[in-house]
Amino acid sequence: MVRSLLKGEKEGLVLRDLDERFRGLASQPGFWSLSDVINILLAMSRKLDNILAKLDQIDAKLNELAKARQ
Repeated sequence: MVRSLLKGEKEGLVLRDLDERFRGLASQPGFWSLSDVINILLAMSRKLDNILAKLDQIDAKLNELAKARQ
């Protein structure tokens, strides 16, 4: 199940969907192992890195536009 979660993450799964899957897995008693937790945290970390990179691009573009107006 974790492999399908990571596969979905590679296919451009949005963070909300990842969170929903995470919650679904959390409701299954006895499912978790340390490697499962690490894999999910790594997938979420990659998603957050992508979001931060996009925010940096937006910030740079806004700075360009602000300089152009001056």
